[in-house]
Amino acid sequence: MKKIAYVLMVVVLLFAIMGASNKTSKAGKSSSELVYKSAIKKGFKVKWVVTGEKVNFIISAPCKGWVAIGFKPSFMMKDANFIMGYVDNKGKVFVSDEFGVGPTRHTPDIELGGKNNIVKYSGKQNDTTTEISFTIPLNSLDKYDTVLKPNEKVYIILACSDSDDFTTKHKERTELIIEL
Repeated sequence: MKKIAYVLMVVVLLFAIMGASNKTSKAGKSSSELVYKSAIKKGFKVKWVVTGEKVNFIISAPCKGWVAIGFKPSFMMKDANFIMGYVDNKGKVFVSDEFGVGPTRHTPDIELGGKNNIVKYSGKQNDTTTEISFTIPLNSLDKYDTVLKPNEKVYIILACSDSDDFTTKHKERTELIIEL
C-alpha cells in the first residue's frame, strides 16, 4: 500500500512539474520576437506581421522625407487607405491616416469625418533612408480604412519623397501584392 501511495505521489508530482514547464505565457511577444513577412522592390522594403486583430508594418524607402503605403486602391491612388509618415530633423515622428479621394489626391481621414486609426508608431531616418513602423487594426470600422484579413493577398502602393510635407508629390513609387 505504501508503494502504491509513493508511486501515485511521484506520478502526480511529475505531472505537476511537466504541466508547469509546458505552460506558455499569455504576455504578448516583443516586436523583436515576432516573425515578419517581407517584400522588397525598387529600394522599398516592407515587413508585416498579423498579431490578433491588428497588423504591424515596417516600411522603409530611399528618401529623406515621408514614406507611404496605400492599401487596395481602385484606380491609381483612389480609394486607398494610406498610412504616411516622416521623421523631422529633431527626430520627432509624424504619421497620418489618409484616404485616396481621387486618382492623385489623398486627404486625412479626420478631415473626411473618419478617425486616425494608427494604434502605435515609431520611425527613424539616416542620410539615405526613412523608416516608419506602425500598427493598425485589421478592421477599424472606419469607412475610410480598408478591411484587411489574415492570409489575404493585398495590392499595395508605396511612395516616398525627400520632403516632410505630405502634400508634396512622391519622388519614387512602386506597387506590390503581398499576402497578409
